[in-house]
Amino acid sequence: MILSVGRRCELVKYFKEELNTNGRKIIVADISEYAPALYKADKFYILKKDFCDLREYVDSIIKICKSENVSFLLTLIDPELELLSQYRKYFKENNITLIISDPNIIETTTDKYLFYVTYRNKLKVLKTYKDYYEVANAINTGELKFPIIAKLIKGSASIGMHKMNNKSEFDGFAYCSEELIYQEFISGKEIGMDVYVDLISGKIVSVFMKEKIAMRAGETDKSVSVFRKDMLEEILKLENCGDFKGPLDIDVFLSEDGNIYINEINPRFGGGYPHAHNCGVNFIKMIVNNINGVENEINLGNYPLNVKMMKYNGILFKNQGELYEG
Repeated sequence: MILSVGRRCELVKYFKEELNTNGRKIIVADISEYAPALYKADKFYILKKDFCDLREYVDSIIKICKSENVSFLLTLIDPELELLSQYRKYFKENNITLIISDPNIIETTTDKYLFYVTYRNKLKVLKTYKDYYEVANAINTGELKFPIIAKLIKGSASIGMHKMNNKSEFDGFAYCSEELIYQEFISGKEIGMDVYVDLISGKIVSVFMKEKIAMRAGETDKSVSVFRKDMLEEILKLENCGDFKGPLDIDVFLSEDGNIYINEINPRFGGGYPHAHNCGVNFIKMIVNNINGVENEINLGNYPLNVKMMKYNGILFKNQGELYEG
């Protein structure tokens, strides 16, 4: 079962194709009936989500899982990673396996400042500042240079991101907010990486890289497949950085002078995953293998280069129960 499917029609279609051939079904859910990906699954549910009583939401998920004989569950949005992780024991008691990384990974990747503190001595990560006065002092000493990027500590989909080009803009924007982090703007390329960590072995078994050409609402809109050995070597260090599991969406900056900076790790499917899938990098098949108790073989960088992905909008209509595409 997939929660919060939203617009991810392609991903639901991939799951349906893979599971149906194995005699299984894909069940999906969302809080909005206007989530088009609902209608691409074998069966869907529209859930109520009272943010003042999330236990009720969790109970409704478990009720569906029991009625539909669902054994494995994942979500496509960051806030629900924390929620599912919080109720991990409850799901386990009801024989439901969460396809997410361990709680400490969820915690240290959701909080962007904690991410920097946790991994700065393990990985090549971008120096991150949190305290307003620390940032101001770094600017005054020349340690931090403009342009500067401000982000929400637990932001998602580029919401709340702001670029400041000078001291005046910084002073007018920052105002000592505890909800922000600050980083130096990196001029260069942004590489998105789809990584699969085997649920059984804990090994990184698949890596797909794409240079991001255009973004929309924080999601890769246009990209081209690439491969860099130095980035692969850096990402493989994750095996010694905690219990990452399943699909990971990783953003990496490549500066103009050739330096690598891991910017974010999202322990879930990324919005650009269809690029990997259509280049033969099939994470859904890897999940099915793991569900069946089979470890996936390590296969890194085996995909065609210079394949371009270009997203476009489709339209889905629903009229008195009848679905059709425009």
